[in-house]
Amino acid sequence: MTLEFEKLTQDLEKMAAGSVRRQARLQTMVAKYHQTLNQYATDWEMIETALVAAKKRSDPKFYRSARPFSEREGLNTAV
Repeated sequence: MTLEFEKLTQDLEKMAAGSVRRQARLQTMVAKYHQTLNQYATDWEMIETALVAAKKRSDPKFYRSARPFSEREGLNTAV
């Protein structure tokens, strides 16, 4: 039993290290996305242009999501 646990411990350490690296990358990406969201949250003209372009290029069902009720609220407003 001890021998199996020692083998497992090395594997767990490798998996944990990989998980830490992935988590760090994800945190960096999320911070970048939040910064971008906050930067453009009230630029409704650009958002509308992007939505029109997306609708022309792709399946419109993909772009349906919760959003603020009016343009007086930023896109980053909790809904």
